[in-house]
Amino acid sequence: MKLLQSKFIFFLFASIFLLFLPLKTFAQTNSFNRQKTVVLNKDQIINHDYFAAGSRVVIDGTINGDAYIAGGQVDVNGIINGDLLAAGGQINVRGTISQNIRAAGGNITVEGSVGKNVTIAGGNLTINRTAKIIGNTVIAGGNSEILTQVNNLTLAGGNVRIGSNVLGNITAGVGTLDILSDVTIQGNLD
Repeated sequence: MKLLQSKFIFFLFASIFLLFLPLKTFAQTNSFNRQKTVVLNKDQIINHDYFAAGSRVVIDGTINGDAYIAGGQVDVNGIINGDLLAAGGQINVRGTISQNIRAAGGNITVEGSVGKNVTIAGGNLTINRTAKIIGNTVIAGGNSEILTQVNNLTLAGGNVRIGSNVLGNITAGVGTLDILSDVTIQGNLD
């Protein structure tokens, strides 16, 4: 179990480092204002990778590529036809992500649909009942809630509450694990 936790922690820090590389390049080559609110309006369509940073970033439109986002508050309400890579204080994903989510932040809430995998790390992490995740889920956080059905689930952190079925295995290195009585785990719990 300690080897798994060590690998997970290494993966977590490596992911966060790799997440910030494109944002650093963006900041060096574009105007970068931390006080700025960046909005991709509902009628806007971006046909390439998208980079945005500001005090608040709102994605209501469509991105046909990957989205690299950093902000104090990040709200994804639109469609990303690629991966979402995000870092921020508060991250809310209510839209549709066709590929993967990789995010780190203080508070992260996933309510929308994800075509592949979710990897999130932060203080308070919630995957709401409205979320639909096709792939696997990896979570590292202080307080985490998984309230929708997921496939394989890997957990690290303090307090975790599972309130919906798990179609595969759960691998957990956590302080407390609360699995609600009506939850079914079809795989193994390690």
